[in-house]
Amino acid sequence: HHGVLFMDELFEWSRSLLDSLREPLEEGVVRVARSQGTVTYPASVQLVAAANPCPCGGGQDCHCGDKAVWAHRGRLSGPLADRLDLAPAVAPLAAEDLLEAGTGESSAVVAARVAEARALAADRWRALRRGAGGRGAVPPLPEGSGQPVRNADAPAAALRPVTHQAALRTLAGAVEAGELTGRGYDRTLRVARTCADLEGSELVTRGHVLEAWASRLALRPPATTLPAWGSVRA
Repeated sequence: HHGVLFMDELFEWSRSLLDSLREPLEEGVVRVARSQGTVTYPASVQLVAAANPCPCGGGQDCHCGDKAVWAHRGRLSGPLADRLDLAPAVAPLAAEDLLEAGTGESSAVVAARVAEARALAADRWRALRRGAGGRGAVPPLPEGSGQPVRNADAPAAALRPVTHQAALRTLAGAVEAGELTGRGYDRTLRVARTCADLEGSELVTRGHVLEAWASRLALRPPATTLPAWGSVRA
């Protein structure tokens, strides 16, 4: 509870076991039913998983056919995949990359940027609780809604007022085309809110939405209507 659950070789686990994760990922609890009754345990976790994209694990040198690839991934049901917010495809490193010194950002730099974004989000939701203004403040939550402290907990209704209309239209079009479910719509919008926070932007743009949407595609067949998000900031 409130920890990280790491599952290596995700596609090697049984489908029934993987599907048992749907409830804790959605509701943050596990219910154990017996003849005498049902017991509910808190189980809010951050799921992190790794998997080879195909049976051979060959990456760009893979010789598996499409049928074999999707049979391999078939243990991950659609409803469970829909609950995974980030599914990046990681390309293998070339031999020369292993010999060179890393040129990316240090962990300390990334951690500082993440901490700043989390503080921005926390300020927003604290202001929401008070029904007052603040950095990135949004209108009060509708009656009966929860009181989120993280973007991951925010209801879509609290995110729409600070989302550009072009971004909302893009998500609505994806739902109409069958490329996003209703749950996927909400989860993509939450990730887009975090993308905006990482940039220090109070408004979620279409570019943020496309970036968040692209992060969900590795577990699905290639999308045909997704524009390149890197060149779009509208």
